[in-house]
Amino acid sequence: MVLDERGCVLFDEKQRLPGRGAYVCPTDACVAKLFTKHGDKRLRWAFKGRARELPQKTIDRILAMIASRKGGNTTNE
Repeated sequence: MVLDERGCVLFDEKQRLPGRGAYVCPTDACVAKLFTKHGDKRLRWAFKGRARELPQKTIDRILAMIASRKGGNTTNE
């Protein structure tokens, strides 16, 4: 994930976008932690307090990526 200039967290699947990035392992358990109070706190810490929003669009892209990995290849590449 990467933080844009407005403070929105974006999903950067190819890891090519500029700016400060944060990694979340692509498993259900790790992504589920994002939606807890502690997960929100850690996300803000990762982005040095500048993260203002985790848009639904970003959440949907993360969940779609996990679902696609489950459907085909189950190993982490």
